Amino acid sequence: MTQKTILKEETELEKSPKTEYLELREIIFLAIMSGLITLANFLTVPLVIAIPLVGIRELVSAFPHGLLFTIGVLKVRKTGALFIMATLTGLALLPISWIILAFNVISGAICELVVLAIFRNFKKDGAVILGASLYNPLTIPAAFFLTLWVAESIAEYIANPMITFLMFLLSLIVSIIGSLCGLKVGESLRKAGKLR
Repeated sequence: MTQKTILKEETELEKSPKTEYLELREIIFLAIMSGLITLANFLTVPLVIAIPLVGIRELVSAFPHGLLFTIGVLKVRKTGALFIMATLTGLALLPISWIILAFNVISGAICELVVLAIFRNFKKDGAVILGASLYNPLTIPAAFFLTLWVAESIAEYIANPMITFLMFLLSLIVSIIGSLCGLKVGESLRKAGKLR
């Protein structure tokens, strides 16, 4: 496929009269992607679980999150797709803590709202990159406010706010890199006819 053909497909996608409702096969695909994201969490987070540094878990999982969320939303470019992936990922981690589910849901919802406020939908690649890149770093402030709300210790967050902010920025940068790689993988899958 040439660049011209891809641009033509993107234009047709934007004009497509297809329904915005999620179909069963799309939900199944999003569930599979959420499973891969959960697997990425189980492979990366234990490597740093003992390090008492706010945001380190988000930093090590930022690349696979950016990559997999991007591929998921590239395949299902509908409102709610990113939120569903975030929620299913949180549900898979619910046995560890309900707070993990809550900050996944909150981060997914904020990402969706930001993309809808700026782009109105996920039809453009920029919208997909923005949503997928924001998800991981947003879990840091979401976890902070949830921890504050349930009156648990927030000492680790406020002990060094510059470190917390730095981890947020690093997670954002690594998420963007992961998202851009996800976009490249998505383009390859599209050329191979595996991604609409």
